[in-house]
Amino acid sequence: MDLSKYINKYKGKRGFVIGGGYSIKEYQEKRFDFSLLNDEITVGANKAYKVCKVKFLIFLDFKFYQQYKEEINKLDCIKLAPSWAERLQDFKGREDTFIFKNCTANYLPTTFNCIRTANNSGVVALRIAYLLGLNPIYLVGIDLVKEHFGTDKMHFHDDYPESWVKSIKKKICDFFITEFVRTIEALKEKGIQVYSCYERSGLNEYIPYINLFDLFKEKK
Repeated sequence: MDLSKYINKYKGKRGFVIGGGYSIKEYQEKRFDFSLLNDEITVGANKAYKVCKVKFLIFLDFKFYQQYKEEINKLDCIKLAPSWAERLQDFKGREDTFIFKNCTANYLPTTFNCIRTANNSGVVALRIAYLLGLNPIYLVGIDLVKEHFGTDKMHFHDDYPESWVKSIKKKICDFFITEFVRTIEALKEKGIQVYSCYERSGLNEYIPYINLFDLFKEKK
């Protein structure tokens, strides 16, 4: 699959990066209509497809794919997976899946072929949003609240095995925040604005916060 045609395809259009954070559940409890995102340009990470019809989906973990491959393979979207996918028969000849390599250097990629992952699908989704040319970019379900790590408040859903959740240590939160912040700083240098859509996000000291309800007032 060739994604080169998607570089800057949506230049100057707003887009949404959707993670799996607990804040999504809080929005659901406040009755935010996530189907409003179906008509937006969305880059989702992991279980983001439970929230809306994502246009692009990124997943990094082999165990994640093995656990949920039946539902992932049925999704009508462009999927991006790292190089371990090359070894699986599942992806042979698939026209909806792009396989990329993990780069360790640049915070902003120049091509879909090589993207710095930092073992975080959310930050990869942000980097993909950059390649697509999106501006501004809104982060939904990207919480990075250290107290949530390793607890049932880490995700908006309860699909993951408890052992997966408990294995995620709080100390890794700081590393993830660093990856996001350095990416955001690089985006700002290029005139691309990133917003947080969670009032308690660990990124709010670096980027402006905006409530999702405010973004869709005109569509109510």
